[in-house]
Amino acid sequence: MLIRKISIIILGFIISFYLFGDDMSNDEIISQIQKKIFGTYQIPSDWVEVKQWSIGGKYFYTRKDAMSENPPTNISIEMGKNRYSEKDHEEFRYAILRQLSFQIQNSGIDASLGGSGLNTNNGYILYKFTIEENSDVKKAKTVQYYIIGVKKHILIHLTDYYNKNNTTADEVALFIANSFIWSK
Repeated sequence: MLIRKISIIILGFIISFYLFGDDMSNDEIISQIQKKIFGTYQIPSDWVEVKQWSIGGKYFYTRKDAMSENPPTNISIEMGKNRYSEKDHEEFRYAILRQLSFQIQNSGIDASLGGSGLNTNNGYILYKFTIEENSDVKKAKTVQYYIIGVKKHILIHLTDYYNKNNTTADEVALFIANSFIWSK
């Protein structure tokens, strides 16, 4: 009798797991670990690396179901080198800000640039820059996350085309940044 009750409880758990998935908590993103020469990071399990776009140390990701969108919202990740020590991260931030401002001015597009600084969950300095068009019809938004290292950085670059099926790209980019760990 006891074995039968335990079997029923286990069966109930399996059925509820099957019906509700393993995402019983909306706060948890089910992910897969990506290992690259510069470090590791996680991407959600419903995102994939787009191998044909990933070249030269720059890795592109999009949602599995977004490949048919033209163009698909995507996130690229790459390591860059710079001349700034980690303690000079504010100078690096200003250099990025100047470059992005210059690019916006020369593009002829009316866009706004916003920025903020924070730390990742692993304690790395993180800068976020957002470029968004100032028009009634939004065509694209760019969000760039820079994780600061010693004379190097990781750029996590989100290009969001406002696809109706991909409304969580901002959260995914930040999730990737927060999961990043530099290689030793």
